[in-house]
Amino acid sequence: LDLCGLKGTFFVEALGAAYFGEEGLREVVQALRGRGHDVQLHTHPVQRRADFRSRGEKGAPDNIADYPVEEQTGLLRDGLDALVRCGVPREELNSFRAGNFGASNDTWLAMAKAGLALSSNFNLCYLTKNCKIRWPRTENALFDTGVGVWELPISNFAERGGGYRHTQITAVSFAE
Repeated sequence: LDLCGLKGTFFVEALGAAYFGEEGLREVVQALRGRGHDVQLHTHPVQRRADFRSRGEKGAPDNIADYPVEEQTGLLRDGLDALVRCGVPREELNSFRAGNFGASNDTWLAMAKAGLALSSNFNLCYLTKNCKIRWPRTENALFDTGVGVWELPISNFAERGGGYRHTQITAVSFAE
């Protein structure tokens, strides 16, 4: 991005700071912001206790959709608070991408309660996997969820033979 004079939005996982500490998160946030990039919230709830396997424990659900709205709201607020403590001004934090694209329609309600206005979670190729958002249409452009949050879906293209694939750097080849 720097070589081309472009700025990006980076959805930075923030809940892991509860286990790993905030020093590393602060370093990442400051490096991105220092280069003019935008930092927004990304969460993997299982990262709050990343050593669960070493402890012989079952991990917490990693998809935010697996939690009730109030718990989702708390997870979002915890992530936002961590990013703010690490140097992102709260007024700049307005967007959220769920780990594993594991959001639901309730996530939009939780986002509104946490003061987040832009979701980037609706992913056509994950609707049969982790994404639990249900919408009457296949959307590939910004839409109003009707609950005070806008959804900017993950860009997808239709694959030969059916289905979708998201246009993520690591998900497609140069030829595609």
